[in-house]
Parts: sequence; structure tokens; C-alpha cells
Amino acid sequence: MKENTKENLKEYKKRYYQENKERLKEINKLNYHKNKDRYNQIGKKYYKEHKEELKIKNKKYREKNKDKIKIRQDNYRDKNRDKINQKRRMNKKKYSKKEKLWKKDNRDKINKSHKKYAKKHPEKIRAMNKARKNIILTKECKCEKCGSKKKLHRHHLNYKEPLNVVILCFKCHKELHRLLKVVTK
Repeated sequence: MKENTKENLKEYKKRYYQENKERLKEINKLNYHKNKDRYNQIGKKYYKEHKEELKIKNKKYREKNKDKIKIRQDNYRDKNRDKINQKRRMNKKKYSKKEKLWKKDNRDKINKSHKKYAKKHPEKIRAMNKARKNIILTKECKCEKCGSKKKLHRHHLNYKEPLNVVILCFKCHKELHRLLKVVTK
């Protein structure tokens, strides 16, 4: 009898939640905003007490849901591009100083990373070097998409044909790679 009552209660709660989903979400949202500080304190206390367990649990989740997380991050970036760019502009000076210092102190780490990339992608490196030597970007060159003359890049359509490149500005090149990434998914 008790099990039957528990099952009925579970079923009732489930049905009630489904019927009142939006209203309950709104109530929870209002309740959270009223007691935000209290909830933050509780969360911090819980985190301190269960720090190691949470780290392990989060690590397992990230390993299990890499694709899901990547999609969520990409969607966020696409929806909030202006907001992200605004934050980057605000922090650019602060981070550029730190970045320069870090690069200066960690030159060997950077070189190691470049060598690792070159080993992993020798065809790309060969194509980029050949294009850099043979296709010189002069002051007359401009972006083939928008016509800008600033921060020009050489974009390879195919790394097997190193001299077959499209001249693009930094923004157009970045946008092209973002679109190519979306298409290949």
C-alpha cells in the first residue's frame, strides 16, 4: 500500500509540474532574485564542503558531453557576438600587457607549441610558407570580400595547391572560418 501511495504521489507531482511548468519557473525566478545573496552563500558553503566531489563530477560530465558543451558554447558565441566583442575591446589593453609579459616569460612554451603544430600539420605549414614567400602583400592589395587594406591574410582554398589563395582581411578571414566550421558540423 505504501509503495502504491509513493508511486501515486510521484505521478501526481510529475503531472502537476507539467501542467504548471511556466508558472513554477517564474515563481522560482522571483524567489531567487529576492534571496540571491542567501542562495549565493549557500552555494559557496556547499562548494567548500564538497569541492573535490564536484571537481570529479564536473570532469566526468565534461568528458562525457564534449560535443554538447561545444555546441552550447558555439550557440552562445553566435547569439552574443556583440556583447563578447564589447568585453574584449574593454579588456584589450589590460590583457595585452599581461599577454606580452607572459609571452616574454614563456618563449620556450610557445616554441614547443609551434613545433607540435608543425609536426601535426606539415602540409599546412609548407603551403603557408610557400605562399608567404611567393605572394607578397603590398599596399595595393585589398580584401577580396570587403575591400579593406588592413590586416590582410592569405586564405588557402586547398593546402595541396599552396599558391591558390584568397586575400582576406582579418575580420573576413575569421568570419569565413566560422562559417566553414558551421558547414562542416
